[in-house]
Amino acid sequence: MEAGKFFRGADNHLGRAEGLFAQGKQKPEHYFYCALELRFGIESRLREYLQHQEHVAEKKKRGWQIAALGRDVEQAFSGCVQEVRIDVWSGGFPMIRCKYTPVTPELRAIGERLGNYLHAPKNEDLREMAQWEDFELMLQQGLSLLRYACSGNLLGVPLVESGANQGRLNLSVLPEQNAVMKELFKRKAEFLMKVSYCDPAGV
Repeated sequence: MEAGKFFRGADNHLGRAEGLFAQGKQKPEHYFYCALELRFGIESRLREYLQHQEHVAEKKKRGWQIAALGRDVEQAFSGCVQEVRIDVWSGGFPMIRCKYTPVTPELRAIGERLGNYLHAPKNEDLREMAQWEDFELMLQQGLSLLRYACSGNLLGVPLVESGANQGRLNLSVLPEQNAVMKELFKRKAEFLMKVSYCDPAGV
C-alpha cells in the first residue's frame, strides 16, 4: 500500500462511507466500517472550518471530540448555525454563489452516537432486526447530512474584522468559478455581494 493513496478530508471520507453503506446491504459488517468513515468525515468537516480561522487557537484546530469541535465552530462564527449564502453580482447579473453549509447539531449528535458502534457489540446488541434497522437509518441520515455539510464552498461564516470595514472569506471554488472571479478582477469590474441566511438542510 502507498500511504499517499489514502485521501483525507471530509469529501473523501464521505465517498468511502457511501460505498461501504451500499455494500452493507449484502454484508452487514460493512455498516461498521461505514460508521467509522462517517465519523471521520464529521470530525474532518468541523476541523476544515476551524483550520482557516486565524483567531482560533491551534490546539482547538487539532481536536477530535465532536461535541467540543462543534462548540468551537459555533464560537468561532459568533454562534451562527445557519446556512450562509453569498451571491456575487456584476453588471446586474448573478455571477457565482458561495455557501457555508454547517455541520448541524443533528449530524453532530449522530457522530457522537456512532461511537457506540465502534466497540465490540455486547451480548444484547444487534440481536433484533429492529436494532439493525435503527443502525441503518442512522447511517443513512448521517450520510445525507454530511453530504449537505460538504456541499458548500465557504470554509466558514464570513466575518468582519473588529474595528475595520473589511472582512475575510475563505472558500474553495470550482475552476469555472475561479475563472469568473479572475475575469472580474482583471476588468476591475464593480461587483455586489448579497448575503442571505436560511435554515440548514434537515432542520
